[in-house]
Amino acid sequence: AARIAKRNEAKAAKERARKEKQDKERAAKEKRAADAAAAKAKKKQKEREKENKAKGKQSKAKDEPSKGGSSGSRSCGSSGQHYEPVGERFPEATAAHCQRRCRETEGCAYFSFWEPKQWERYGGCHLHGQEASKVPAGPDVSAGPRVCPKVEL
Repeated sequence: AARIAKRNEAKAAKERARKEKQDKERAAKEKRAADAAAAKAKKKQKEREKENKAKGKQSKAKDEPSKGGSSGSRSCGSSGQHYEPVGERFPEATAAHCQRRCRETEGCAYFSFWEPKQWERYGGCHLHGQEASKVPAGPDVSAGPRVCPKVEL
């Protein structure tokens, strides 16, 4: 009976180690995909800025207006601030993508977005409920509401 128990313990330990390895591999794969998406978005942004400059136009804000009646641009958000408490991190390429994730998530009232170059250190897109409060942050952080208010001209 003791041998059987030891054998079962050894099997369980092997299974745990296998699952941990799979989890680490999956996390690494997700991180590589998020990094690739961020690099692609950054490259696209640079191309747009170059095109706008060539046309003699002023470069637009980093986040283009998103669909759904919400601008998604920095015009309704705040640079240099974020919301607390900070919850789960979602890898998103831009603040507009982060705001869209907030709009599509039940219970989300605000979003905070750290620029992709800082993902290793800080995170990406964080979603917050109605109880969240705005606090100062670094210059590469932006935050805003779930939906930007419509501006009548």
